[in-house]
Amino acid sequence: MKIFNIVSRFFLPVLLFSVISSCEEEAEEFDLDFPLPQITEFSPASDTVGRTLTITGTNFERITTVSVGGVSISNDNFEVTSATTITATLPRVLRAGPVAVMNVYERGATTPGNFVPIYPRAVVSGWPADFNAFGRITLIGENLDMITTAIVNGDTASVSVVGTTALVIDTRDVNFLAGTIGTEVEVSLSGFGDIENQSALLTLLEPAEELPPGSDPRLLNDFETGTLPWQEWEGGPVQNEQAGFNLGQVDLHPNGGNRFASVLIPAVNTQNWSSEIFYGDVEPEGDQATDTINLADFRDPHLSFLVNTGAGEARFAVELYESRKWGKWYDGEDGPIVINTAGTWRWVSISLAEDSGFGNWGVGGWDNDDGGKTELDYGKIRYIKLGTGTSGFPLGNDYEANIDNLQITDGPVSNANDFVSGVQSPAFVFFDLEDGANPFQAVNEQKVRSESSVVTDPGNAPQGDRFLRVDAEVLEAGWTWFGNYSIRELNVGIKDQLTPYLSFYLHNGNRDTRFEMQLLDANGFGWGTAFLTPAYDGWQVITINLVTASWSNWGSAPYPVPNLDAVTGLDLAFNAEKMGDTGATQSILTDYVILTAGSVRTRKGNHGINYPVVYPETVAVKKPNL
Repeated sequence: MKIFNIVSRFFLPVLLFSVISSCEEEAEEFDLDFPLPQITEFSPASDTVGRTLTITGTNFERITTVSVGGVSISNDNFEVTSATTITATLPRVLRAGPVAVMNVYERGATTPGNFVPIYPRAVVSGWPADFNAFGRITLIGENLDMITTAIVNGDTASVSVVGTTALVIDTRDVNFLAGTIGTEVEVSLSGFGDIENQSALLTLLEPAEELPPGSDPRLLNDFETGTLPWQEWEGGPVQNEQAGFNLGQVDLHPNGGNRFASVLIPAVNTQNWSSEIFYGDVEPEGDQATDTINLADFRDPHLSFLVNTGAGEARFAVELYESRKWGKWYDGEDGPIVINTAGTWRWVSISLAEDSGFGNWGVGGWDNDDGGKTELDYGKIRYIKLGTGTSGFPLGNDYEANIDNLQITDGPVSNANDFVSGVQSPAFVFFDLEDGANPFQAVNEQKVRSESSVVTDPGNAPQGDRFLRVDAEVLEAGWTWFGNYSIRELNVGIKDQLTPYLSFYLHNGNRDTRFEMQLLDANGFGWGTAFLTPAYDGWQVITINLVTASWSNWGSAPYPVPNLDAVTGLDLAFNAEKMGDTGATQSILTDYVILTAGSVRTRKGNHGINYPVVYPETVAVKKPNL
């Protein structure tokens, strides 16, 4: 008996567990054995998309998904009306195929026959006359969601629809060939059913620079109108302050026009706010402003301006007004607290971002806000004040602030790339020649004798103080690469840039000039092209679209076009083909070889000149024998 008790004590629980487990397995198997749905027919067998399809069968109680031609119908567009009937609205975009249903237990049924959709006719109302390479083409019409593919100049472009009446063709991934800019290219459409006005010939334009809102600076005041928006704190503690135009004994900024604003405080007697240069309505208690600034349009808003402190120093603050006053002092986060430019013009940029230290400097009111907010609202800025204050300023020193080109910029302005509104900073500088080193390499000297030097001439240099001069004499006429800028061991990533352009300043003495160029792509393979620059008696900007350039494979690359994820090397070469017969000579001046993200459009140099910008057509050429 004792042995039996011991055995039963150990083995009965195991037996019970086995029985329970078996029951659970049977229960699970029972759940999965729910009767299979079956489809006996569907009606109609063919119909216009968007119409109602009726599915007849059995065991439809727990149906969760319905599809036609492999396209699922959303839960809102089908209804299980009984255990034997389902009604569904046909999706507009689907292909011929079987009707299928699936229940909650992932058991389903599929018809052996196919439903055949009838598509509405897509109608394109009209085509534009042209479009920008790598840009978008917008079409309007009827039933445009029937269009699934666009072929642009023989290459596939992506399409997206807005409802049924608008279609956007995105050509950013199209491989536009050199020489097609300015010519007509074919754009054709395909998809479900017939398309009216299915193709067109559109003129291909230069790529447009597509920047997000706020990328272009908003100029607030360049002071050229002769009206000085300055306001003094009457009765304030700062004494002997004066303001006007061009009061400081400093030269005009090259790109600053004929006037700049000046605020002078001799022998500062106290540390406090003194006055402000303002933009907008400085009496914000009235009706809602009509001329406001939406700082939310900018990714990284900054108040930027040129300043020259002459023989003195300066300190600044910023005050904004929307539903209340918000302000901050220019401090160590933006740069040195007290600014001294030593008599030169420099850019100052003060961050206007929400996390840049703005505090509550006043009460609420004009936009009916209750004043209870604790964060700056960028929706509508009524005014912006640049405070010329002396907080933290050394007592006894002279305050001098000469200010020009007050503006809002997206991000801080770099003094290394001085610019005025609308002029773009380079993505990379290959050669600026300011170190005085000569990067020119002469080759093929048996055909062209060339001498080069870096010339220091601030009065004539378009950028900085120096430029490269090359004097060439033809010994044997012909197409000859006779020298070049050359740089290696680079890794300039351009994959995420806007369309990359290589640009440089050129003065060719009013004679046509041929250039060749070799680019080493992301994998180090060489690609070559050539282009002609027009005669011009002065400096001009030459800019080459690296994406649309006509490239020849000079480096045995195993693929048909350069890998422009990066630039790993560059040769910018001078060619004698346009110089003339034996004995001909020519002097060629070049400067500032740079990479820009997007086309240059305009470029101002040292002397405030808007240099003409030339987009040469490139041609494929054989690799030269050097």
